[in-house]
Amino acid sequence: MKKFNTKKLYISTDVEASGKTPMSASLLSIGAAVVGATDINFYVELKPRLSRDHYDINAMRIGCLGLDCLQGNTDPTLDPQHALFDPRKVLDLLMVKGIDIQEAMRKYADWIMKVKKTFRKKPIEIAGPIKFDGMWSDCYFDFAHIPNPFGHSAEDLNSLYRGLEKDLTTHTKGGIYLNEKNPLKHNALQDAIHQGKLIEVALTRHGLIW
Repeated sequence: MKKFNTKKLYISTDVEASGKTPMSASLLSIGAAVVGATDINFYVELKPRLSRDHYDINAMRIGCLGLDCLQGNTDPTLDPQHALFDPRKVLDLLMVKGIDIQEAMRKYADWIMKVKKTFRKKPIEIAGPIKFDGMWSDCYFDFAHIPNPFGHSAEDLNSLYRGLEKDLTTHTKGGIYLNEKNPLKHNALQDAIHQGKLIEVALTRHGLIW
């Protein structure tokens, strides 16, 4: 586990969803990992909030690639890479295997507060881009009537990196190298862990964690 030279505890967050916004689509999964200790992590797949007809086909083809509930599947209609893929059947499956929104967000909030107590630092949600992932987590805490443990604090992965490097044109993609093959799996947890490792490298370079 890394040591931190900052009052902030970054929690890398990634979500997969059935569409562009919480108003027109449903959250499929949430993944989160503590930066500097990515083995401390959280993952949940949720029951759809909206009906099975609320989805964007392109979003579903990406968002369903890494869902745990589809692992070992042999039905082509549940395979997002197959021509016969039917997003409604995945949403139906999540209604059975997913966790209710209230329970899912309570579990997530409890995990965040446990991490906060362990590290005794302020948890900061960080994602790339935070505009997308943060929007979903904020709305879903609100939908579940659960106070957001992140409060109003959040940071964007690449904005943080540009500030550390003092270069408005740089990007973690190309600026940070991790020895991983095909790192992004479109599984919310695995992507959150990968993102967390990128942030860890950036913070280590500048002596904020070691």
